Amino acid sequence: MMRWSAAFGGLLLFSCATTEAGWTRVDLVPFTMVMPDDLKEVPVKPIDSYVRHFECPTMTLGFDWGQWSDPLTSSDGPEISREAVMVGGRNAVVVVSRSKESPSRIEAAIHFPNPSNSPKPESDDAKLTIYMELNSESSIPIARKIFNSVRFKKD
Repeated sequence: MMRWSAAFGGLLLFSCATTEAGWTRVDLVPFTMVMPDDLKEVPVKPIDSYVRHFECPTMTLGFDWGQWSDPLTSSDGPEISREAVMVGGRNAVVVVSRSKESPSRIEAAIHFPNPSNSPKPESDDAKLTIYMELNSESSIPIARKIFNSVRFKKD
């Protein structure tokens, strides 16, 4: 599930608006989401889609908006949970699993197969996957809060 690091690059600027203490709403052009203030953007090199990557000592967060975005049909490590959700008026799937390389680390991701909310999803090839690597299971609520905060600009 989490094989994204090689696909990232290109430092882009982003604008922020303050939300609750310690959290910032980040404008990522086609969508917004909130994230902890200590997540800082790091340079990544895109291959064929729009990508961004953020890091802090306890977690990483990245996303892939494009035709080849990971659909989360399988995970690399043992799954903790998989659920269909509705976020920002869009259907999505959230997968949480243990890292195969380090079972104490958690991988969490959300995939939006139709972020444009088109009545004909096949007419828009862009998909969105947001993925996180967390230092511990106790950070899963932070990942869920971030995922649930996604709002698409076309709304």
